Amino acid sequence: MVSRLVEAELSRYDWAQLYTCGGTAEQVPAAVRGMLESVSGDEVDRYYWRLENRVVVQQALYSSAPAVIGALLAGLADDIAFPARVGALELLYQIASGESGPEAVVEGKPNLGHECRTLVRKGLWIIYRQLFIGPGDAASDLLEVIETDVDRLEKMREIAKFKKR
Repeated sequence: MVSRLVEAELSRYDWAQLYTCGGTAEQVPAAVRGMLESVSGDEVDRYYWRLENRVVVQQALYSSAPAVIGALLAGLADDIAFPARVGALELLYQIASGESGPEAVVEGKPNLGHECRTLVRKGLWIIYRQLFIGPGDAASDLLEVIETDVDRLEKMREIAKFKKR
């Protein structure tokens, strides 16, 4: 069962009013819960792909993307399984690397990329924690996209004894 933090974050949105590549985002909360509750890589993948290629498709963001960020960060703040942490960080990376897709622009949301990176940055220290406890590669990739202080990132990598690929 996901934490009350995740549930609280998911409950903040009217998912029927948000969109994914396949239509409304009503299925997104169940996929987020499923991924964060997963304990195996196969389980994570099953839910991850219900989010990736729906919320973000080849760096094109849909209106549901910002709503997913808080729930993923809340999950990372909790004690979730390693494969679930990898999935959450990878999805955050895909979202943070994206820009508004054509549908989002038509919806009047031309700045989703900036909005999403700003939201992910609010969880900066949660993400830095992942650099230290693992998965370091996924955390490092995400930090490359969102961290505005390059010196801090390099120092944290040094302290974490993380080797950049």
